[in-house]
Amino acid sequence: MSKPTPPEVEETSVLVVGAGPVGLTLAMELEHHGVETLVVERNTSTTRHPKMDVTNGRSMELYRRLGVADDLRKVAIPTDRRTKVTWATSAVGWELATFEYPSVDETRETIRERNDGRLPLEPWMRVSQVILEPALRDLLEARAKHVTVRYGWGLDSFEQDAEGVTAHLVSADGGRRRTVRARYLAGCDGAGSRTRRQLGIGLDETDLRKLVVKELGLPRTVATLARAFRETRERPADGRFYLVHFTTSDTEILNRFGTVWHLQSPAGWTVISQNDGDTFTLHAPLGMRTDAPTASTRASSSTNASAAASRWTSWSPTHGP
Repeated sequence: MSKPTPPEVEETSVLVVGAGPVGLTLAMELEHHGVETLVVERNTSTTRHPKMDVTNGRSMELYRRLGVADDLRKVAIPTDRRTKVTWATSAVGWELATFEYPSVDETRETIRERNDGRLPLEPWMRVSQVILEPALRDLLEARAKHVTVRYGWGLDSFEQDAEGVTAHLVSADGGRRRTVRARYLAGCDGAGSRTRRQLGIGLDETDLRKLVVKELGLPRTVATLARAFRETRERPADGRFYLVHFTTSDTEILNRFGTVWHLQSPAGWTVISQNDGDTFTLHAPLGMRTDAPTASTRASSSTNASAAASRWTSWSPTHGP
């Protein structure tokens, strides 16, 4: 009986695990230095969830040095738009407070006027990760000569020795396997990083429930929860949030408080505008012992959030706890 053929081993200088903004940006930096790089992403495409929506000034300085800052701003919120944050009783209720951040154009002018090193070279940028990731990927595919990006392949395990790393990859459907030999492996695979876990690196997490008790004290926390239950007859929030990503053409919602980036409520929910247009994300608090997988996308554990959601009459949700 013949021995099974060992799997073919691919070779590269750097294997980047994870094709989110961090992994793709690292790949751009490695391309800038002419380093052969393979980027693998366990998902079969870029993210379907909005996730981050702000790229700060320092990151934009890095993108400027890499020659892609202006390309990325083309897919972001227009540079003449100000960024507004509003607190209101509900999505169709009364405004409680509001403040605005200056636009990119206004910030550029301020940077020019105060050219003393105290401000970043580039203003921040508002763009949802669901838009940013494809933009970064497309720039790499169009311009990179040393970087390859492959979706649908995740890291299963790896071994390290004095010369480098041998990584074992598995396809998204679990039916295929590949082995990659690299001088370096970069774990850019998010909070649930398999790379981090195999290296034995811990993850600092904050338990919001314990934090609230610590800050308010147990008597005040219990009193607050009891009062909330008496008023709403709903389970108190336990620190988890349910996200609903949707589009709407409801002009009353769109125009009630003007163009708002974050619309926030004392009830705990937040509506985030992803494009200053028709795409939003609702963050709604979940009640204690609420089963997240069975939570309705048309309502939440918050009465005010439910009332707000009921006003969005035309929407296509992408949701998750």
